[in-house]
Amino acid sequence: MTKWNGRPAKYNNPEEMQVLIDKYFEDCQKTGEVPTVTGLCYVLDLERKSLLDYEKMLETDRFKRFDNTVKVGFVNTIKKAKKYIEMNYEQALFSKNSTVGAIFTLKNNYGYVDKTEQVVENKTISVELDDE
Repeated sequence: MTKWNGRPAKYNNPEEMQVLIDKYFEDCQKTGEVPTVTGLCYVLDLERKSLLDYEKMLETDRFKRFDNTVKVGFVNTIKKAKKYIEMNYEQALFSKNSTVGAIFTLKNNYGYVDKTEQVVENKTISVELDDE
């Protein structure tokens, strides 16, 4: 008999989770709200860390009771939902009223960075002095 450590998983299958995600996105479209990762966590009744645990479940031992097919389903479900949210953030960059918030969340949730390039050149200058 397998001994389980920690709290059991909140969802037994990715389909159960997908129903709530779809409803959240539909509600956002109806109300004109921009979907967020925090909003996704809210409707799934998960802490942000727990959502990330579901997304990375193939890399950890936390969800041992699920077979790989179910794990892949959860990972794909979360990644697809986060891509949809990311797409909405990118669209917000084209709105003159809400670019700062979109930039902030893209940097903090999706790894976007401001990139600057610096060119460093080492030049050697030789000066020869003649003693006359």
